[in-house]
Amino acid sequence: MRKESEKKNRLTSVRMTEDQYSLIEKQAKEKCMSISAYMIEAAVHSGNTSPRQLVCMQNLVNQAYEIIKSEDPKLAEQMKEEAAEIWSM
Repeated sequence: MRKESEKKNRLTSVRMTEDQYSLIEKQAKEKCMSISAYMIEAAVHSGNTSPRQLVCMQNLVNQAYEIIKSEDPKLAEQMKEEAAEIWSM
C-alpha cells in the first residue's frame, strides 16, 4: 500500500495541439511509460536527472566496472570509489 504522500489524488486536464499530443505520446512510448507518467516525470525532473536516468547510469557503471575489473583491478577499484563519491553528493 502506498504512503499517503504517494497517493495520486489530483486530476487535471491539459489542452494541447494534435502535434504536441503526438510528440508526447511518441516520447512516452519510447520510454515505455504512460502519457501521464511521462508528463509528470518531464515536469518534475525538467533540467534534473530523473530517477530512471540514475538507474541507467548506475547500470552502465556496473557493467563497465565488471569489464575493467578483469583487465585492470586497480583501475576498477578507483572507478568504483569515484562512483561512490558521486552517489554521496
